[in-house]
Parts: sequence; C-alpha cells; structure tokens
Amino acid sequence: MAWWGSQTRHDATNKVIELYESQNPNVHIEAEFYDFDSYFTKLDTLVAADDVWDIFQLGGNFPKYIKNIEPLDGYIKRRNY
Repeated sequence: MAWWGSQTRHDATNKVIELYESQNPNVHIEAEFYDFDSYFTKLDTLVAADDVWDIFQLGGNFPKYIKNIEPLDGYIKRRNY
C-alpha cells in the first residue's frame, strides 16, 4: 500500500493499517510513504512495468491511471440510509 502526504496523514494511515492488521491477523500490509513528487515518479514507473501496488492513493488525477485500477463498487454492500 502506498500514499503521499504530510506526516499527519502518514501517522493516521499507519494507525489504520495497524488496526486492520490486528483485526485480520492473516493480513500483512507493506506500507510505503512518499512525498508528492516521489510518489508519482514511483507510480508512473510501476504502471509502466505493470507492477502497481495493490492499494494506492489517487486524487483528481485518477483518469490517467484508469486502466490500472479496479473500482471497488462491486465489493461494497449498498445500503439505503
């Protein structure tokens, strides 16, 4: 799993990863944190090699990577609130 951002985002993401792993002991998430520019340099390299992280962060630039992502809609149980 990879993401970019501030130290605050990094710390919060690590806490969520730790919580998820504690509730799913058979899962281990390898975390990679980058600054913005380094993140997209690495992402572009992985996309070119067809070897992208299983979970990664995108923002408004997601159309650039649409062929390399799988929408999660089918995995989410819809609820009427």
